[in-house]
Amino acid sequence: MSAGRPVRPAGVRPSPGAATRTRRQGHQVHRLPKNDHAMKNSTAKITSPKPSPKLASGGTPVPAGGHGKTSGELIRQSNLWRDNYNPLRALTIARLMAIIEAAERGAYAELQLTLRKAEKRFPVLKGFIEKLLSSIEDLEWDVKVMAQLPAGATPELAEAQRKFLRSRYDLLKNLSDTIGQLALADIRGYAILQKHRYHDGVNDGAVEELYWLEPWCWCRDGFYGDFYYNQASSLGIGLGTCAPVLGEENRLGSEFLPRENFVVREVESPLYEIALIALVNWLMARRDYAAFIEIFGLAKAVVTMPPNITPGREADYLVAATRVSEGVSGALPHGSEVNFPHAVAQAEPPFDRFCDTQEKDVVLAGTGGTLTMIALPTGLGKGASEDTTPPGARSPTPRPAA
Repeated sequence: MSAGRPVRPAGVRPSPGAATRTRRQGHQVHRLPKNDHAMKNSTAKITSPKPSPKLASGGTPVPAGGHGKTSGELIRQSNLWRDNYNPLRALTIARLMAIIEAAERGAYAELQLTLRKAEKRFPVLKGFIEKLLSSIEDLEWDVKVMAQLPAGATPELAEAQRKFLRSRYDLLKNLSDTIGQLALADIRGYAILQKHRYHDGVNDGAVEELYWLEPWCWCRDGFYGDFYYNQASSLGIGLGTCAPVLGEENRLGSEFLPRENFVVREVESPLYEIALIALVNWLMARRDYAAFIEIFGLAKAVVTMPPNITPGREADYLVAATRVSEGVSGALPHGSEVNFPHAVAQAEPPFDRFCDTQEKDVVLAGTGGTLTMIALPTGLGKGASEDTTPPGARSPTPRPAA
């Protein structure tokens, strides 16, 4: 799961042997050609689909062709609105509840786009994902024979099947990425990957890669209905509107998107609802925290003016007292008193705590652990020089290449 791999333009099929994509990058779905039932279960090469009319964010159909634009250009054009959309702006609990309720009806686009931002912005969620994926990276895998074989099976047959399955999984170029994406369904609710196969040689027909398809490009006809490919991530498409708007050719399980060409994992009770509610509360608390520091971080002075102010000089004295109370230097007449009523309650300036909070967020998001785990002695007999990074947490230094 290297982060340094090149990113391919959407809709471009890599040549055999090309570097596998990063786990964050999705891919354009490939459909079977229309009226070609003979190809439904074949392993022949599947060409890039011709985009069908989709609804953009404003409800305007995107033309399926013409104007000299290729399929890839049309895909990128439909993606432009997502590039300029930030669902976290003015995100409140009430609006979040509306987004979650829409997702219960299968309109996943806005929920998944919001979750995409949360995975980048919310340190706890990002740290959790990093620890989860890091733990998967460290796992070793194998194909094992069941201890109790089913009736009619022999040890020789079971061993032959084990070797065959092992050889097929060895051909899969992005197995670790695939398992990571499937694991992220625990957060996002589902993961959908499309099989891309070898098309020549001794491995003809075997799965070469499993391409992750972005979750915000899918919607569903109700809570348990069929998935539909929503290429433009149009908002509001869900129960009762998938088929009329997107058509049969975008239904997962149709003759154009055969179910056997996809790997789908669904989670009944994903983490996204709890995580997004916590994100909204965290954003509000951080905003109020910053406002509190700005207002009360520096102790405010209260100036008591001297008695018997010369008539006509009250305005001048008031200007001088105001400047001093706001922290600007100035002179006060004899007999004035300057008090700091908040200085007693505020034993120490809050700026160190505020800065520590920012540092903890960065460390948590970058390593999946806390600053204490990385820099300070922890555990019995543990010193600061020893590796105290918790299991599954990412090391703050780059890992050596395997």
